[in-house]
Amino acid sequence: GNRLPRSVAPFILVHFDENMNFFERVLNLLIESVVMSMYDYDMVPQIQTLLEHYFPGMPKGVDLYRNYSLLLLNSHFAMDGMYPLLPNQVEIGTLAARPPQPLSKDLREFVDGAEHGIIYFSLGSVAKSTDIPRTQM
Repeated sequence: GNRLPRSVAPFILVHFDENMNFFERVLNLLIESVVMSMYDYDMVPQIQTLLEHYFPGMPKGVDLYRNYSLLLLNSHFAMDGMYPLLPNQVEIGTLAARPPQPLSKDLREFVDGAEHGIIYFSLGSVAKSTDIPRTQM
């Protein structure tokens, strides 16, 4: 596997952005180290037990994790930031995106009638405006 370098990539359980100061980078690394150690010592054996029960003869889960040929990531740099990935890691976070529906008549007239165009800004259902630092708004 390829764990993201915590010097540049905030761990999912902390609310830091990619512009972390030195203290935040150290804290980010420590938190990720503790959580991943707990995962390795608690969850991995449980997962291995399930693999052996339901898929007898299969290689160990940790070996599968370390030797994958292709990993499809449910992320996209536009939403999650840009981080170093290996060549066999492909971001497909927008794979489920659907083509847009046509605008309603009144909204279409409003857009078409805008002399200088319009700017449409949406956070969708993923982000909240309160999560964006004021310095980035």
